[in-house]
Amino acid sequence: MRKIVLTGPGHIVEMSDGEDREALGAGQVVVEVRRVGLCGTDYHAFRGEQPLFDYPRVLGHELAGRVVARGEDVDLPLGVAVAVIPYVACGQCRACRQGRSNCCRRLSVMGVHRDGGLASCLTVDVEHIFYPPQPGGPQWDSLAGIEPLAVGLHAVDRAGIGHHDQVVVVGAGPIGLAALAGARHRGASVYLLERDPARRAFAGHWVPGTHLIDSDSPLRDLQRALGDDLASVVVDCTGSGTAMEQSLWWAGAGGRVVFVGITEGMVAIDDPLFHQRELTLLASRNASRRDFEAAWELIQTRAADVSGWVLRRYALSAEGLQQAFADWGTGEREGRGVKIMLEAN
Repeated sequence: MRKIVLTGPGHIVEMSDGEDREALGAGQVVVEVRRVGLCGTDYHAFRGEQPLFDYPRVLGHELAGRVVARGEDVDLPLGVAVAVIPYVACGQCRACRQGRSNCCRRLSVMGVHRDGGLASCLTVDVEHIFYPPQPGGPQWDSLAGIEPLAVGLHAVDRAGIGHHDQVVVVGAGPIGLAALAGARHRGASVYLLERDPARRAFAGHWVPGTHLIDSDSPLRDLQRALGDDLASVVVDCTGSGTAMEQSLWWAGAGGRVVFVGITEGMVAIDDPLFHQRELTLLASRNASRRDFEAAWELIQTRAADVSGWVLRRYALSAEGLQQAFADWGTGEREGRGVKIMLEAN
């Protein structure tokens, strides 16, 4: 089996163990990897900037592929196109017992805490397979893009967003776009705060009806749009400590603030403002199978065409990954997309 290994910051090698695929155990399937989406976590790991990350590591947690082998106790059809749910939970802690395995105390994410899908094949327990109907044939880009879409929808669900809400999303990366689409699908009015003009423009095109906030004077612009009540929900998708601290400013009295992006350091809270407005602060981590199902529904109804996120494509190889990281951040200035995709021949 061929796999692409990040041996240390900036160092990528392609290895082969001489086997066609990993040993297959009970309740497992082998997925021939066809698409891998890259995200900021992968890039920060490559740069040596990802906290709590160990090397060597096979990256890749946004995964699509074809089932090519299965255990005797698995009834999943061979040859079907699937996505991989990359979160491996313990099944025993309180969060798991409450049905919240996405924030399991011992959670291990493929491509982050354990080896992921930058390989020719990946062996996983069948419970990590998401097999949606695809009557028109395999939708590889959509399958690989479903994970970040599901993460954004999980945040929307955490906030309990409904048609009566005025929602400000901060940051227009894939997760922010997903939150915009999810909130808009629920009938909420959506507003985007994003400093990069190309990303702002792309978001306005990708989620029609999005109100684009002037990043030079966001409070004034929000007050002009919403009055002094401001937003009922703020979803921060930046992972910037400064932006997360400021996100409380955009929420009106009784509002909810959701942190999706993660920062390594402390985040200071303006406590008088927090209490005066009686805000609710929520964290949102990863996604559940239910979120994957909701994401696929949005994809199929064209409420969220994640295939339109793809900015550039590279070969699923060590050279392709190296070039993808070398080109990171270029091209977005034209507002043509937000996602890098690796694809097998």
